[in-house]
Amino acid sequence: MALGTKSLFVSIKLIECPLVQHRQRQCGVVIVDIGSSKAVQVGRVNAKYGQQSRGYDRSMTDESGLLPLWDSQVRFHDLAEALPPDWDTNPCFIQVPQGERLIVVGPPDPRNGGVDVDGLIARAQNNATSRRLELEWHTWGHDCPPELPRRLLAAGFVAKPTEPLLMAVAEEVASNAVSPLPDGLHQRPLTPADDVAAIVTSMSLFCDADPHLDVELPEAVGQGRNQVLIVEAGNQLVATGWVVWKPRSSFAGLAGACTHPDWQRQGIQSRLIVERAKLSRDRGVRYLYSEASTPESERNLRRLGFKFATTSTVYVGKFSV
Repeated sequence: MALGTKSLFVSIKLIECPLVQHRQRQCGVVIVDIGSSKAVQVGRVNAKYGQQSRGYDRSMTDESGLLPLWDSQVRFHDLAEALPPDWDTNPCFIQVPQGERLIVVGPPDPRNGGVDVDGLIARAQNNATSRRLELEWHTWGHDCPPELPRRLLAAGFVAKPTEPLLMAVAEEVASNAVSPLPDGLHQRPLTPADDVAAIVTSMSLFCDADPHLDVELPEAVGQGRNQVLIVEAGNQLVATGWVVWKPRSSFAGLAGACTHPDWQRQGIQSRLIVERAKLSRDRGVRYLYSEASTPESERNLRRLGFKFATTSTVYVGKFSV
């Protein structure tokens, strides 16, 4: 997930999640009303359930060695931020509105608990439909067993392209020597005083920007959840990249890599990766992660010290009333 999350309503499914929690918990469905800090168990679940991203080759292993830590600290980070601070149970499935979307995230291996997968999908669909939201279900390649993707496709979801998720030590990435920017270019951070939505509009002219970004990125910048760096030639946008901060974790995410075609392959994105690694290191962040949306992006990340951890696939559904 590229942006932090702030929400008013959270629907959470709780099951036993040994890989995340390392101890068993009672299964159940929980509704959390943010503001009142109430958590009410409203049901039980049974039957087995799991998920696995399509196209993942099980012979590919976690080269980074950071995946278990990422699972425990980052997988649920943004959505779990909406939980009341005194709520003791770690969530296993969370549905939470983010802008115009309902985001669903689950655990790496929930087989010791169990969920009626078709019922879970139906409830998420009803939740999204009643709020007129697009439904996004996030999965990762190391999740198991391979049950959920097939069920999501059967329920009418469409899979976005699978992307590699890479991880690195922030200090190691920050120590890379990179070339200066080409003549005529300058780099600067965006601030809440900038017209962030206009930057997104300019970015979308030459990059495949998320359609929700014009709303979500200004909010994330204004709340300090994201730090955006841009490169300009005069007043013309040349490149972007941002850091997604994950408070109370050891990680920060790198996202938003975008470069104008006229300026590609001149080391601009490599420089932005290193600059964001330095920002992260200086804030005490130990590790970085990034989803590589293109082969060129993956090559840049690997060259600077990132290693393959897993894959990421998002399933999208739009359901009418």
